[in-house]
Amino acid sequence: MAEEILKQDDKSALSDAPEYSSKSDFSKALIVADTMKRVLECRAKEMKMGYYNMTVSNDGNEIKTWIPDSRKEFISSVVALKLFLTPEINRSERATKYVETFEATAKGIFERFCYHELTYDSKECKLKETGNKFIPSIDHLTSYMFIDKNKKTSYPLKEKGAWNDRVQQYWNGMLSLYDKLFEELSCLLDSINYFKSQVRYG
Repeated sequence: MAEEILKQDDKSALSDAPEYSSKSDFSKALIVADTMKRVLECRAKEMKMGYYNMTVSNDGNEIKTWIPDSRKEFISSVVALKLFLTPEINRSERATKYVETFEATAKGIFERFCYHELTYDSKECKLKETGNKFIPSIDHLTSYMFIDKNKKTSYPLKEKGAWNDRVQQYWNGMLSLYDKLFEELSCLLDSINYFKSQVRYG
């Protein structure tokens, strides 16, 4: 798919690219290379949710160490690469179209799994949406209406972690989406011979 979207369209992208002085300390290509390496390092890890690692110190005290969500680390690294390559993306018609499709897909995934915040209206004795939508953190205290079929009544409840499954599905969906984005960015750089033209190794 990546090869179909980003093929030969951007021979002009390289010729139109700004030239940096050889005397300058700033080398964008080297920074991109370092960022690509960081993305690959993040993706080479097992993709799993964040968690607390529990250990016990020598004096018997419990120590909680937070292990970050490796999916979010990878996604953040791709975001950094995408932002840094904004000029190159903007000069590429196909890359620009892909990013537009990517953003629409990301919005769709968000809408599918986001939590619509609810607040209790004491006057009407029911929950109402506040208009705020977000992806909760794990074990977020979530409000919802509990329907008691036996008593034929309903009442508001708050439950810790009620949205956890949807949160996991959201981040797994975003992981797959950002895998494709990284693939496209790699193809973009290859199509304009980015490193061959700007980076000397050795």
